[in-house]
This record gives sequence, C-alpha cells and structure tokens, in this order.
Amino acid sequence: MTEETLLAILQEELYPEPYPEITPPPGRISKLLMRPSGGGARYVLAVSPWKQETTALAELGGIRRCVGAALDASLFRGVGLIVLWHGPRNDWQSAAGELSPDKIGLRSTIVQGIIFVDLDTGDIHTRRSSWGPIKFGNFQGQFTRINEVLERTFGAKRD
Repeated sequence: MTEETLLAILQEELYPEPYPEITPPPGRISKLLMRPSGGGARYVLAVSPWKQETTALAELGGIRRCVGAALDASLFRGVGLIVLWHGPRNDWQSAAGELSPDKIGLRSTIVQGIIFVDLDTGDIHTRRSSWGPIKFGNFQGQFTRINEVLERTFGAKRD
C-alpha cells in the first residue's frame, strides 16, 4: 500500500466523524485530522512517515512540538494527540518498544496514543495512554475507530 492510499482511507473513514476538520499538515506530517472539544481543546490525529533521524524520543517530541505550534496549543487550549507513523516494521520496531504515550496531563500537547503500521505487511503496533488500569485518549472513540479502520484495511496483524 502507498502512503497516498493510507491517507485516502483514513480521510474517507474518519472524516467527518469522528474528526470533522482537516487541518493543513505542518512539517513532516502528511495528514492532520482534528476534532474540536469544549473549552478550546482539540483532539488530533497526526499521520507521518517514520523517518528516525535522531532518537525515538526526539522524533516523538518533534511531532508534539510541530502539532502544538501549528495549533497554538496552550494549557488552556490543549491538544490530545494520536500519532500514526507508517514505514517498514524493521525501521520502527525498536522505537515502538521505547515510546509510550504521556502519563501526565500537564502539557499543552498530550500524546494520548501512538500507532505504528507497516504499509507492506500490515503489521500494527499500538500504545494508548493509561494510568494503571484506567485508559485515556479515546474521547468520542477516536483511538478505537482508528484501530478498527487499520484492522479492516490490513487484517488483524497486531503485536
């Protein structure tokens, strides 16, 4: 599958529900879908090719800063972010084990979910925010919906 096909599928399946806005993607981000919430908060899906140029944590921080700056995030206008990276599994496999969503909410841009997908094999790796048994980052079911779309598209090849 190509990146263009993945982006088209995500837009067809996730717009306008649960993400009613498509925002111009900043930087290396290929697609940015957004759902406004009360009080100025936004819930965002950022799709990007996995190109590890530094450490995995620096890559995640770069996406967080890029989205936060593009959406003018602040503690009072926060952004709940789900990052979907795509690329060959061998390129992202070690990073997938290192990276975790945020465990605390005192950030203007909170990473609530991380998803990796290999467009050739359909392998999927997901992590969602949690605090013990309590899971976060599924406001209006976005995280679940994204996973359902990926599983339908690639079959259930999750680790």
